Amino acid sequence: MNVKSAALIAVLLIVGCVWFFKSGKEYISPEKQEALLKCARPECSEEFTKQVPLTFSKYPVKCPKCGQTSAFILATCWSCTAHYAFDAKNPPAKCPACGVELPH
Repeated sequence: MNVKSAALIAVLLIVGCVWFFKSGKEYISPEKQEALLKCARPECSEEFTKQVPLTFSKYPVKCPKCGQTSAFILATCWSCTAHYAFDAKNPPAKCPACGVELPH
């Protein structure tokens, strides 16, 4: 391989790396959606939105208000329409607001 070919390959690699780290990640990253989340800590109970991948399942996430890793998907009670943090691994049996049994 001659010097010109090696230089061309090096330049293409550098340009490719710069493109990937500046904007290319969005083309190969999973599609995202906005999710409604709620902090499970009673003293916080912050409700917020966050962009997460469609297949996101790494809960809990960090709450922007209290800084604790305690936020889950926001769910709504079918009876009283109160919002609560829904932990899919340990789903609540009853609504924290009205006490009605929740479907599993």
